[in-house]
Amino acid sequence: MNTFYEKIKKWDRVGVTAFSLLFMTVGFLQLCSLTFGKPIISWVQWPTVALGALLVILRLINFKRYKDTRGIWIWALFTVSFAVSAVLFIRYGFRNNARMLAFLVFQFVLLYAGDRAEDKSLALRRLKIVGGYFLAGTTVMSLGSLLTMILGISQVYFPEGEGPVYYVGFQFGRLFGLYWDPNIGSLTAVVAVLLSLHYLLHKKGAIFKVLWSLSLIIQLCYISLSGSRTGELCLTVGITGFVLVAASARSFSPSRVKQTLAV
Repeated sequence: MNTFYEKIKKWDRVGVTAFSLLFMTVGFLQLCSLTFGKPIISWVQWPTVALGALLVILRLINFKRYKDTRGIWIWALFTVSFAVSAVLFIRYGFRNNARMLAFLVFQFVLLYAGDRAEDKSLALRRLKIVGGYFLAGTTVMSLGSLLTMILGISQVYFPEGEGPVYYVGFQFGRLFGLYWDPNIGSLTAVVAVLLSLHYLLHKKGAIFKVLWSLSLIIQLCYISLSGSRTGELCLTVGITGFVLVAASARSFSPSRVKQTLAV
């Protein structure tokens, strides 16, 4: 492996991890009613865009390392079609389409594309960091949402200029909490539930298991109180799929196969 590639790969590995955390931070700030539409989003978003652009350039330099990622050409064609549509209908708006196109490129070039030559342990370590950050963020959001209900907070916000009316706390018999949309909050909580279940089954450490269990309970409480039928449906389908995959993995594990062959 040449020295030039090693240097680029080192910066890529650290940079993509940092970008992933910043990317999720922007997402949390966009979802939170307290920060939605506030300048703090731009303060995080622009450094994220700058870092993402630099990393995309680095990956284009080493494009041959990522071109064999399964399904990446479908992502590329989808991105091209989006770009063509944005140009054809530019009279209806440029800024939002350009922003969406940039983040779409970041998602498939940085978050989806993978280098098959990368050390598997390093990739798993990055996933562990990113997964832990996601769980921490969603737990804080859901816990804060439950606290707004306990404290009896129920507020309506009318943003200046363009933008939807959004709520904090309990409204219309549903827990919005810190999410401006309880459906989005509920779906986010569903992902956190499935991730917590995965960690509980496959990771060790009593302290961490307690934390993951608490996170799981908090997420389930938010989903049930949000009144989101979409969230409840996704939770049912997600847990069903999780159980089936876990059962299949257990049935075809190397130890079980050896036992079966021995019989």
